[in-house]
Amino acid sequence: MKLDFWNFVILSTSLVLAGLDVQGNELKCGRRQQISQSETVPTIINGTETTEGQWPWHVAIFHSFQYVCGGSIISKTYVLTAAHCTLHRKNRQKQNVKNIFVDAGTHDLFTFYNRQRHSVKSVSIFDNYTWPSHQYDIAILELDTELKFDQYVQPVCVSLEQNLVNKVGTVVGWGLTEFDTASTILREARLPVVDTMTCLNSDHEAFGPTLKRQMFCAGYTNGTGVCNGDSGGGLFFEVNGVWYLGGIVSFTRARDENKAMCYTEGYGVFTKIHDFLSWIREHTHLKHLIGEGEPLNKKICVAINATATNTDARKLPRQCGVYYPNRMFRGQRTRVFEFPWMALLIHASGYWQRVGTLINNRYILTAALPFLPRDV
Repeated sequence: MKLDFWNFVILSTSLVLAGLDVQGNELKCGRRQQISQSETVPTIINGTETTEGQWPWHVAIFHSFQYVCGGSIISKTYVLTAAHCTLHRKNRQKQNVKNIFVDAGTHDLFTFYNRQRHSVKSVSIFDNYTWPSHQYDIAILELDTELKFDQYVQPVCVSLEQNLVNKVGTVVGWGLTEFDTASTILREARLPVVDTMTCLNSDHEAFGPTLKRQMFCAGYTNGTGVCNGDSGGGLFFEVNGVWYLGGIVSFTRARDENKAMCYTEGYGVFTKIHDFLSWIREHTHLKHLIGEGEPLNKKICVAINATATNTDARKLPRQCGVYYPNRMFRGQRTRVFEFPWMALLIHASGYWQRVGTLINNRYILTAALPFLPRDV
């Protein structure tokens, strides 16, 4: 997309998909709980493919059946994304809320297993945001129904830290690859946050008129970064095993030869979460989004001060952004028949439960946990 006379790309896309209906058992939130005619189908430039459940707080946002952006779960009913992701792609007016859908638990945009589709009840855009300005590019989606937290759907913590410079975060999304080709698999890339002067000096003509206090730059100038389709997704930071949302993908410079495509050797610009904490709290009523008595320059889990008797569904639970993997993390694919003693145990309902080890022609060893059917 071209912004006035400045060349920028709003990192959104379209992909036609069918509906879905996936549910799961509710678990503790904020933890990675994993068990083991269209335009582009984009992802992270020079990134790597993720595995299912690796980023359970990242969602896919659709306008009708067209994929447009990513977003981040912060509670059972609230998702953070970029403001421009809520606008109609052609006339840039507010999209009819009835046409906006959120798919949680998404890994492959063409696979519907473990996914939940939720309609949107309301959209809150920061008051001062206007198209085509990049400033105040943040929005809150309130879902019509509660998310079911499971191995593939969890909320992320919200970073209360103001200065992220020199910290390295991870961005995920379905944006264009380095080959400008389609990939439906969620990808990730680690990006360092750079100071404002470094960003300005890299391309003063592009970033000079647009960088504001509520933004920061991240990435590399070697071709690794965000691109079309990554808008609205988060830049996540890990601290002591807990993941925090620090920024939202907003825009990057467009290519000189193709104004509709991202420039792959420049920094990406992110909306800084810290500067909108009070606004988020006001519009979500998440009373413990900012912990009482906690300094804003300290990272805390979003509901760390919640009382044990608190049953308000709008508030975030104590645990968030933590992952205790029960799968092979960053392992590698095996060859066919490489482990012929492994067995897949399937419930009568048709859903696989766990794996086991064949010890003779009749017996299999596995965990003693009860076999229960999944909700379907």
